[in-house]
Amino acid sequence: MLYQWPYSQPACSSRRLVACKAKAKGAGGKPTGKGFGTAVPSATPVPQKQRSIELRLLNDLPPVLVEPESEIDDNTFNSCLFFMNKTEELCGRLPKLLDHAWTQATTCRIHDCLTRPVLLASPSHTTALHILSLKHDDPYNPALVATVWDRVKPDAVALDVQPLYPKSFTRMAKAMDPQLLDKLLATPLTSLAKALEHANDIDRLRWHHAILQVVGQGASPILVTKATLFNVFANRDLYLSEAITVAHLAAKGSVVAATGGTGGRSGGGPIPVHGIGVEDAAMLQGLGDDDFWTEQDSTAYKQSLLKAADPQLRSTVNTWLQGIPVGTSTSAPRERFVLSRLEQALNRQQEENHSLAHEAYRSSHSEPRVRKQLQLEHEQAEHHLARLRDIAAGRLGGRRCSQILAVMRAEHAARVRRLLEVPMDAIVDTAGSGGSCGTTNQ
Repeated sequence: MLYQWPYSQPACSSRRLVACKAKAKGAGGKPTGKGFGTAVPSATPVPQKQRSIELRLLNDLPPVLVEPESEIDDNTFNSCLFFMNKTEELCGRLPKLLDHAWTQATTCRIHDCLTRPVLLASPSHTTALHILSLKHDDPYNPALVATVWDRVKPDAVALDVQPLYPKSFTRMAKAMDPQLLDKLLATPLTSLAKALEHANDIDRLRWHHAILQVVGQGASPILVTKATLFNVFANRDLYLSEAITVAHLAAKGSVVAATGGTGGRSGGGPIPVHGIGVEDAAMLQGLGDDDFWTEQDSTAYKQSLLKAADPQLRSTVNTWLQGIPVGTSTSAPRERFVLSRLEQALNRQQEENHSLAHEAYRSSHSEPRVRKQLQLEHEQAEHHLARLRDIAAGRLGGRRCSQILAVMRAEHAARVRRLLEVPMDAIVDTAGSGGSCGTTNQ
């Protein structure tokens, strides 16, 4: 067995980027995986005298430096490709019904972002908040972001990460091969099968090489671990795909303005990118904890997810799952791959029903930490909304915005929308007070 893949709650509550010990700025906490069968790094402390390790991913790329605490070594990427090859076998049997459902759901997400903004109102200003709901790290996130970008023409962009990290994403975007970025921005969204096969093994190695290069040079506090890499490769993901894409497109805002284009901002300069995640260390720890989740909880989540799908799609996915060998080192990550695809193939109402059912399950859970974490997630959503209002009013960023694009994990996006749809959410946001404001769904 190459690595341990314990059961875990599929829908992690927070975008948990972990800072290197030597570079942490109040952003500590243990690394946690996400999704079914996520890897959990060893908790063994690393002696302080250990130095960075030099690794080479591809012969035509310079070596990168990795921190000993990351647990990345010479065999890591061979193991990553091994796990990815196992999910590639699943791609060869991807059901056409799931492909069709995913395409429809993806089209709906884009449509909702463009045509269902919520309005953040103040006495003298109204901001249209466009929310792009997605799953973190998906390989087709660059194309999703690019599809809505030119039509929204945002004055500012919000990411559900801590404010510490957007600068890191900008540096990582600059380190990327421009041809690779262009290729990913053009990922087809008309077929799940085509979207999954668009980026090949070499593309994934180059993508993660750029990230590790920035981290290894000390230009980012983010700690990329062996567990992180195993999880993203096994799920055919690209780590930080949506965040790096946002940083890349935001940096081009100055180019649009300088050439007389039709960008949403006047006055030129890059489009500001804000992290709206919580910063309180204790709250982050509570949101990220997952050691209390059991196999029974994972089974309950799986059943709830399958129940949310149409009967025919449910039967199709069950058949797909039955083709996965039981009891091997790759069983859990392959199941996670299938179920994460199903999550994204649900239509808007199915997704909402599933989310509410899972919250009900957690609210009545016998484990107090599960109930506490759910409470923290609702507090997190209130924090997200407060920061979005600050961006709209210019209290964050220094300039009032007419159009904001919020790129958020589906669970975060749904909670923000629910908060804005509550009748008690007052109509007027008093400037400078951080109070509530009115909303309208188009």
